Amino acid sequence: MTDSFKTQAVQTRIYEGKEPIKFLSIFQSFIIFKGGISPGYKNFMVESAIEDKTFNPEGIALFWVQGFGLENMQAIQVIPMASSLNSSYCYILHSGNTLFTWSGNLTNASNQELVYGVLEICFEDHYGLNRGSISIIHIVPALR
Repeated sequence: MTDSFKTQAVQTRIYEGKEPIKFLSIFQSFIIFKGGISPGYKNFMVESAIEDKTFNPEGIALFWVQGFGLENMQAIQVIPMASSLNSSYCYILHSGNTLFTWSGNLTNASNQELVYGVLEICFEDHYGLNRGSISIIHIVPALR
C-alpha cells in the first residue's frame, strides 16, 4: 500500500489540543460542552456516583476560546476555576443569563475578535441565546 502512495503517509495521528489549522477548518465554528444528555451517560454517572457536570443554561460554565480566524473558531468548556485561565487566551464565563468575556493580557486584537465571533455564532446561533435575554460584560486586560 505504501508503494501505491509513493511512501507518503495515508494516516496521521492528531492529539487533542494540538490540532493543526487544516484539521480544525473542517469543522469551522463549534462549541464543546462537558457532559452529555444520553441515557447511557446519565446511567453511568449515577452508577459511578460521579457528579454530573453537564452544561446547564442556569448554571456556571467557563469556555476557552480558540481559533485561527472568524471562519474557524471554537469554544471549549473547561473547569470553571481560576487555574483554568491562561493569560495567552480568551474566555467566556456563562452564568445564568450573563456572559462575561475575559481576555488575557498576552492576547492580541485578533484573539479578542474571536470572542465576539464565538458569542455571535456559537452562543446565539447554536445555543439559541439572543442579546435580548442575556447581558454581556467584557473584561479587558490591563495595559502592560
